[in-house]
Amino acid sequence: MNRRREYECSSCDRRAAVVGGSGNDLHDRTTTVGCCECGQLDDVVVARRVDGSAFSPDDDMPGDAMPKCRACGTDAVVLWVAGDPCPRCGDALQH
Repeated sequence: MNRRREYECSSCDRRAAVVGGSGNDLHDRTTTVGCCECGQLDDVVVARRVDGSAFSPDDDMPGDAMPKCRACGTDAVVLWVAGDPCPRCGDALQH
């Protein structure tokens, strides 16, 4: 199961509760993304399974269903992992 952690930027007050990289839960494979437009951090679904089996490449979401920022709607999102800088201001995020 995914374990979300609280991340906070002391420079711009960005706060987010995210996994901080890849994760799996019962039905979804997720990854954390940062928005290049508004700086939002979010966990997005990149694969979904319905039969309870192990994930396979066939479970991957199609390219046109790749994530968009839920805050501003842009598709200008990049992968974000714990330790990467704040997507809003570039300073360090603490957890």
